[in-house]
Amino acid sequence: MPHSFSDAEIQRHNRLCAEADALAEGELYFGVNSPGDPDDATAAKLRRAAYLFQQALDIHCDNESAMFMIGKIYQRLDEDIEALTWFVRAFRVNGTNADAAREAGIAATDLGDAPLAVEMCQAAVALDPQEPGLIANLALAYLIAGDLDLAAAAAQHRLLRAPKDAISHEVARVISEVRTGRRPQPKSMRDLQ
Repeated sequence: MPHSFSDAEIQRHNRLCAEADALAEGELYFGVNSPGDPDDATAAKLRRAAYLFQQALDIHCDNESAMFMIGKIYQRLDEDIEALTWFVRAFRVNGTNADAAREAGIAATDLGDAPLAVEMCQAAVALDPQEPGLIANLALAYLIAGDLDLAAAAAQHRLLRAPKDAISHEVARVISEVRTGRRPQPKSMRDLQ
């Protein structure tokens, strides 16, 4: 039976989320626009925002948006394991959240958790199959998983969707170099940097 919230709980939950959103506003990155490394004051502000979101989760434990935002905060703080944990948690609550699947897949790939990276990237592509960036993420997840045939197929699929995209060509090149032995098999994205 779903939990019924009192008016006071709803108001407190919404106030906590609004305060957390205000603290995090402009400090997180979405897409390719990174605001740079946070200074100490920004990091403290972001940690406060994460705490407030967690307080909101004490009221409404299935608030996937709060979970996702906590993941984004930890991503910004460069705490990859924490970020991954929250992105996966958000996706497990709502399996139609392509953003959570995408971010979880990227974080798992970065950390070298190949099975989770493949699972999350496959889920993201299934939710938004027309997005070439998700296909590139899947190709890289297959690459770190050591499945070079699937990695190459996904990279080729991305090239067909975005033939002029520089990222598509770079992903295909890296996979080709691993397949031909010119580059060692990466175990995480860090191995490719």
